[in-house]
Amino acid sequence: MKLKAKNASLDFFREKCREHSLKVTPQRTLIYKELLKSKDHPNADVLFSRVNKIFPDISLDTVNRTLLTFHDIGIVNIVEGYGEPRRFDPDIENHHHFRCVKCNTIID
Repeated sequence: MKLKAKNASLDFFREKCREHSLKVTPQRTLIYKELLKSKDHPNADVLFSRVNKIFPDISLDTVNRTLLTFHDIGIVNIVEGYGEPRRFDPDIENHHHFRCVKCNTIID
């Protein structure tokens, strides 16, 4: 798996969680792994559908709150568009995004 930035790794994730006294749970780890694998800057609904296959008891609210917590501790960026659900990007380096007006794809 090719990562977008050197800071986007499981080691970085674990380090930042411990720094902020967050438990490194299997659910949090899977949410972050799915985000790392994604090239589409997924929103909470998309990540929920992926994570729910492995953790059927996880809720959309838990996924959403986890993603917001990841943003609060500095391991993901939020990508927002006009009238679109917020999306998440594990590449926290300063960079631009382009949105295709035909298919709504977001590209780094």
